[in-house]
Amino acid sequence: RIVKYRELLGGFYDVSQLAEVYGIDEERYQTLAPWFIANTLHIRRLEVNTSSAADLRKHPYIDYRQAKAIEQLRKQKSRLSGWENLQLIEEFTDTDKRRLTPYLSFK
Repeated sequence: RIVKYRELLGGFYDVSQLAEVYGIDEERYQTLAPWFIANTLHIRRLEVNTSSAADLRKHPYIDYRQAKAIEQLRKQKSRLSGWENLQLIEEFTDTDKRRLTPYLSFK
């Protein structure tokens, strides 16, 4: 489950993300965490300006309405330059920004 979740995310940026894996409760997390490191060099980024809503939606941190909102905003602006564009719409909170920043590319 850990490997599958890591693949869905595109890699772990922090060991604390292990706690998000289905079946890992607090006790299990405390046992496992010391055995893991997060290597941010291996994170796969989603291309916001070229990924379809369906591809964006596959990421565990992006829900259906957020993926659709990105698609709509891209249609309006033709190209998104960064988080300042996404924070203009109500679908993205500061928490979303913190969680998604390592995974999104605006190139």
